[in-house]
Amino acid sequence: MRFHVGPHLYRVEVSPNPLFDDESRPLLGACDADRRRILICPTCPLQARLNVVLHELRHANIYATGMAPQDPESDADHYAASTENIIMDLERQGGLPALLAMGMDDAGRYDLTAARHTLAEVGNGMPLVSCSTCMQRIAHGSVVVTEPFVDPKIGARVVELSFYCPNCDHVQVWREFCTVSGRPTSAWAGKVRLLTGTDASEWCRRHPDQAMVFEAT
Repeated sequence: MRFHVGPHLYRVEVSPNPLFDDESRPLLGACDADRRRILICPTCPLQARLNVVLHELRHANIYATGMAPQDPESDADHYAASTENIIMDLERQGGLPALLAMGMDDAGRYDLTAARHTLAEVGNGMPLVSCSTCMQRIAHGSVVVTEPFVDPKIGARVVELSFYCPNCDHVQVWREFCTVSGRPTSAWAGKVRLLTGTDASEWCRRHPDQAMVFEAT
């Protein structure tokens, strides 16, 4: 994920290795101002991830401006403006579900080389999707997108998308034609499938963050 900090653009990544400070004390996160990036410790609890990112972005903001405002009113104005930018950047990239899903592979391990994609990571401007049964709208970060592959039945590159609907307690799965880069085109390639029972439970087990209920706004 990426966040605007003053004139800079910071990239947030899950570190492949544990993080430590200069005195070898463990860290949940770190701000690398020189490389314009924020690292999240791979063992950071998911419930603490947002807090860690906000903490490190505060450091990044202070680095960018030179110092934190001294008087209470200036500090409140500075905090409000920077928080608004963070919220807008976060929502454009899929919100909290996308942040929680970032950097986790199918075995539940944090591994940057085996990250799952969500619609939020495919690119901005993707339309919200809805359950074909109850029409519940689903937030970007809750939709899992596979790597592109060739569908042998139609001879074209597609991606498979899926999400859990809390209203229907099933998983909706479908395929869409995609661009060369793997971006879904919203043009369906085949019929929707619904996973129920043990199949739905297995999907939720493999995608614990996407199975959490985050309603789209």
